[in-house]
This record gives sequence, C-alpha cells and structure tokens, in this order.
Amino acid sequence: MAGYQADPEEKPMASSNSSQSLRGKGTDRVFDILEFLASKADPSTIPEISIGTACPRSTTYLLVEQLEERGYIDRASEGRYHLGQKVALLGKAATKHLDFPNFIRGAVQKLALDSQQLSEFVALDNWKQLVLIAAAAQRPSYMLSTEGSRHPLPRTASSRFLLRDIPREEILGGVKEEDYVLRDGSTLPESEFLASIEASRGKDIFMLAGQVDPHLACIACPITNAEGQCIAAISLVVPLVDLEGQIEHYSSLLRTAATTITQQFSLVAIGQRGILGLLLHTART
Repeated sequence: MAGYQADPEEKPMASSNSSQSLRGKGTDRVFDILEFLASKADPSTIPEISIGTACPRSTTYLLVEQLEERGYIDRASEGRYHLGQKVALLGKAATKHLDFPNFIRGAVQKLALDSQQLSEFVALDNWKQLVLIAAAAQRPSYMLSTEGSRHPLPRTASSRFLLRDIPREEILGGVKEEDYVLRDGSTLPESEFLASIEASRGKDIFMLAGQVDPHLACIACPITNAEGQCIAAISLVVPLVDLEGQIEHYSSLLRTAATTITQQFSLVAIGQRGILGLLLHTART
C-alpha cells in the first residue's frame, strides 16, 4: 500500500501453514515420547529418549519436563523416566468405551478378506473349541463355519494354544475319549496330543495340514492377555491346494491380526472364562 512504513518493532507474521506445521511436529514428538516409554520395560534417560525418538535433546528435555509437570511421565531414580499414573487413568477411562465384540469381528473379517480364506476366532468352552466369530472369504468356497459351533479339541490346531496353560492332568481328565477319534475313523493317541500341546509353547503359529481333513489345513495363532496367558485363538482354514508356498504369507496375516486383538485385551484383566462372558453373545446372534 502506498505510503505504508513498517513499524521497526513489528515482526513478520509466520504463515498459518508454518505455525500449524510446528504445532503438529511438537504434538507428534509428545506422542513419540509417550509411545517410546510405553515400549520399554525399564525407565529411560533423556538421551535414550532423544535417540529413540529422533528428537533433539534440548527439545526432549523441554517436552519431558512438561509431561512430568502434567503427570504423564514420572521420574525414577538417577534421572530416568517412565509413564506416569495419569496415562494409566486415561487408559482405564478408555476401556469403558471399547467395543470388543465389534472390534474383534472387524479384525476377523479383515483377515478373511486379506487371506481370501475362512477365518475363525475361537475359545475354550466346556472342553470343546467354541467358534465365537467366523468370517468367510468373498470368493466362492465350499468351506463354512457356524458361530456357536463346538468341536473336539484334538481335531483343531487352535486347541494346542488354548490348552497350553492348563496342567496335563486336567487335560487328560477333561477331554473325552471319543473326542480323540478323527473324522477318518482313526484315533489320535493321548500322548501325541499332549506332545503337540507341549510343542506349541514358545511358538506363535501351529498348523495341522491334512491330519484332520485330507483336503484342508488349519493355521492358528494365540490371543494372549496382559499376563501372557492364552485366552483365545484366531485361525485360518485353508485348502491344501492353496497352501503350497503360502504358509509364511498366511502366518504373517495371522500374526498381524493376533497382535491387533492382543493389544486390545492387554488393556483389561481377562482370562479364558472372561473371554466367554465378553463375547459369547456374539456367537448366539
């Protein structure tokens, strides 16, 4: 504008986009710090936080100080920090609004869509495997699964995880003799069944290929609670003709789905019986 003279004390205004970018970056760094501390079993120093979040050390000092003042971070001994009680309170408040049945159904449906195979979310109920949620692939398939159906444990891959935290004597007393009879009329020895349960310990994938049905394989992955106990399992039922060269692909999809669901269950205290109370109505609707 003609005749306009700038005030010597006037400072150029930052652009709106620049301000938003700076605020966004600061917010991202706060989240990065909280997520970094959440991933660590032990308290961390500011240099460790700075390196782990790729945040300048001076900025890390400032953000950690602010988070500590607000109660989101607590100082441990020797200048180390961990998540504060306010984070736990926020998590507790969030669990009141979690819709576990629909969340899990969405994860099971996504697994079926990504794999183009039959996907099931199962739990242990009265010494049978109970199908709580099932989703079929969109492509034409002869494979069907009925939510609410129960299956003899020795016939299922998921049972190896569902039973792995149960004492041997209880398993022998709980599984009925007739449940060891497979579909082809042969009988699975108790010792072989128990050995396969033992073999599942420390693993996150168990597969039965052709043992139960000559044309099908079942690949299972455990769902665990905050204490690491298996409370449910998620599985894929795959025709053997689709399995060749694809085991790792299906296993990767299962691990992703199981991790997603397990992270949700880590927010609440729940065991094998609790999972039924939480989700059983979904198998009856």
